[in-house]
Amino acid sequence: MVRSQSAKAHILAVALALLAAACTGSGVSDGPDLANSPSTAVQSTTVPSTTQPSTTVPSTTQPPTTLPSTTTTTKPEPVAETDPAVLAEFIGANNGEYDLEEAELTVRELEPQENKENLRTEQFVDQAQWTLFQVLGLVSPGADAEAVAQHRIDTVRGVCCPVRMWDNEDHPLLRSTVLVHELTHLADRERPRFGDTDEEDAAVAQREQVSLFSVPTEGNASRVQRLYQAELEAEGARAERFIIDWSGPAVPEVMVRVWEFAYVDGQTFMQELAERGGDELVDLAFQRPPISSEQVYDVDAYLNEEFPIVVEPPQIPAGATQLEPSLTLGSFVLQMLAEQSLTPEEAQSLATSWAGDTAILYEDNGQWCIDATIAMDNPGAALDLVIVLDAAGIEAGVVAGEADTVDLNNCIPAPS
Repeated sequence: MVRSQSAKAHILAVALALLAAACTGSGVSDGPDLANSPSTAVQSTTVPSTTQPSTTVPSTTQPPTTLPSTTTTTKPEPVAETDPAVLAEFIGANNGEYDLEEAELTVRELEPQENKENLRTEQFVDQAQWTLFQVLGLVSPGADAEAVAQHRIDTVRGVCCPVRMWDNEDHPLLRSTVLVHELTHLADRERPRFGDTDEEDAAVAQREQVSLFSVPTEGNASRVQRLYQAELEAEGARAERFIIDWSGPAVPEVMVRVWEFAYVDGQTFMQELAERGGDELVDLAFQRPPISSEQVYDVDAYLNEEFPIVVEPPQIPAGATQLEPSLTLGSFVLQMLAEQSLTPEEAQSLATSWAGDTAILYEDNGQWCIDATIAMDNPGAALDLVIVLDAAGIEAGVVAGEADTVDLNNCIPAPS
C-alpha cells in the first residue's frame, strides 16, 4: 500500500459510494488552457485478419475430398461524417450531461502549417525534462530537442476551443474521430474543474515528467473518441484507418511516451472511472486531477487518495552546480527504465510500487549528474528497483537503515 500524504474524506466517501454501486506546467488553479492545448487521436493497433484458407480433409475410405470454401462478404466501409451537429449528437449520448446543444459548432479548417508557429516548442519538450532523460540514458546526448519538438508540432491535427482542424492528409474516417475529440473538449468546458486540488498537491504534480493536469481533459476526449472509433469499426471501418504514429527516426521513444501519456494512459484511466462510477467519477477527475503517474496507472490508488510521500532531496557534492530545480521521477520514469529489462506488465507492476521521490540534476567536473532518493512501498520492491537500475547501467543501492528506500546516481559527460 502506498503511504498517504493527506486525505480528503468527503471526496473519498463519494468515490467509495459510487464504487459500491457500480459493477464493474502552468496555472495551478485554472489548469491547462484548452484554447491552446493541441490534441490528436489516440493510437489503435491493426487487427490481423483471422480468415483461414479452405482446407482439404483426407478420408481413410474415400479419395480426398475438398471441403467447400466459405465465401466471406467484406462489409463496405462507412462514409466519414463531417457534420459537427451529427457528431455532437454522438457526444451528447456518450459524455454524460455535458453535451453541445448550446455550443457554437463552427469548425475552422486550416491549411497545413497554418498558425502552427503559435505552437511553442517548449510545450512539447521541456528543457529540464530533456536534461533528465539525457542523464538517465533515455535520450542520447546528441539528440536535438528543438527538432524533436518541431516533429510533434507537425503532427498536431486539431485544437480547441473554438475548434480548428488542420489538414494533415489523414484518412477521412480518422479525421472524423479527431473532430469528435475536439468537440468533446468543447462540451467538457462546462465541467467543474480543480475545485479539490490544493496548492501542495498541484506542486507535487508539476514536478513529474508527464502532463498530469491534462489527463482528465485529453483522457476523456480520447475516451469518447475511442467509443466513436469502435462504432465506425462495427460499421465496417478498418482498424488501421485510425493509427497515428508520433515516432520518427530522430525521436526518442521516451518522448513519444510522454506525448502519449495524457491521451493513451489518460484514456484508459478515464474509461475505467466511467465504467466504475459513470459521469460522477469522470467529474471527480476534472475536479481533482491525478497528481502522480502512479494514480493514472492504478485507479485504486487515485480513488483511495494514495498520495506521494515527501522525500527529502539528496545532497549534491560540494562545489557542484545544480542545473534545475528538484524534480520527481515518478512511476512513469521508473517504468521506462524498467522496460529495458522487464516486460511492460512487469515494469508497470514495479512502477506502481513507487511511493515518492526527489531528484536533483547538477554539473560537476564537466559532467551532468543526477542524484535521486526513491521511496518504495516495501523492501522487496526496493531490491527489485535496484536490480532494474543496475540492468539499465545506473548506479543504485538500498539506503542503509531504510530498507524501502533507494539511492540512484548517474553521470554523463556534459553535452556540448
